[in-house]
Amino acid sequence: MDDIAEHSGLSKGALYWYFKKKDDIITALLDRVFRKSIEALGRIAIEPVSVRDRVMRIGEQISRDYQAMARLMPIALEFYAIALRQRAVRKHLATLYGELLSIFTPLLEEGVRNAELEETDARRAATVLISMYEGLGLVWTIAPKLVDWKADGPHAAVLLCNGLGSRKSRQSQRGKDVL
Repeated sequence: MDDIAEHSGLSKGALYWYFKKKDDIITALLDRVFRKSIEALGRIAIEPVSVRDRVMRIGEQISRDYQAMARLMPIALEFYAIALRQRAVRKHLATLYGELLSIFTPLLEEGVRNAELEETDARRAATVLISMYEGLGLVWTIAPKLVDWKADGPHAAVLLCNGLGSRKSRQSQRGKDVL
């Protein structure tokens, strides 16, 4: 609370005027961060390029987002801990994940329809995509030297695309991606 008060220029009393408890402040901070990221990802998902290119750009954007919020990661971990204890916070986080699914699922469905991707359950693939980045974020928070966001973030998208790539797509991509 002291750090938040100092950075916001408000007293702790003023913070509690707007937010009833510390958990409410954490929720508001992370919602703002998530909201910006979700909006950027939504814009990328509708760009007029191939599905594979959009998934790659999404991977790059998520990597940049994680790098930008490096100083907020302890708060993010606390947010997850709070979500385990409080149903309302867990529900809010599930809503944010739902928004990501609503961006990624239609994108992957499009890739299946236009034969860029193998037939798959797009919602499950979207869940795996989210999980890969959340997992990288957790590993990075605990052992930062193990994750290189500039390389590992986009690499997660490469792995997903290669795994779902249609035979035709895999043949045309052979040699383009370094794994």
